[in-house]
Amino acid sequence: MQYLMDLYRTSSTEIIMLFVMLVSIIPLVFLIKKLIFVPVKNYLTRHHYEDYERVLKKYPIFRYLLHSLLGIYFISWGNIFHPSSFKAHILLGIKDTIVILYVSLSFTMLLLTLIDAGADLYHNRIKTFAKKAPLSLYFQILKIFVMIISAMITISYLLNISLSAFLTSLGAAAALLTFIFKDTS
Repeated sequence: MQYLMDLYRTSSTEIIMLFVMLVSIIPLVFLIKKLIFVPVKNYLTRHHYEDYERVLKKYPIFRYLLHSLLGIYFISWGNIFHPSSFKAHILLGIKDTIVILYVSLSFTMLLLTLIDAGADLYHNRIKTFAKKAPLSLYFQILKIFVMIISAMITISYLLNISLSAFLTSLGAAAALLTFIFKDTS
């Protein structure tokens, strides 16, 4: 019975800490938005950078940047929920998994949006050179590369193995599949 009471007290403490963590981020988000994002956007629109204004309206760069900063904030709060401080270890694992997925997704979306915005600026600024050298293919390859790297880092973290061990395992699996299917063509 005492164990259930300890678990009840611990989980209510966790819920209170999560509530404090989420409520304390609200003023910080508005402060970052008002002090950083709005002045940058106003500066770019005020000084007649039409291309930048169009790109900022078309691509949600600031939204993904804010999500990335929010993910860093959640990671910084991870030290408060130390495994020895409560008995429900499964909640810690679920929280860590959700935070890592959120951070990796937000950073990946930020990088992909920046690549798209850069490609759009490139195509509108240098139209004559863009016709001679179609670099949109290179932008697409860069986006695929970013997605693959992000997926590998996320999967290796979620499986709790190092990235080098994960890449070694992928290489061994590719060698095994090559050896098995070497005579099929």
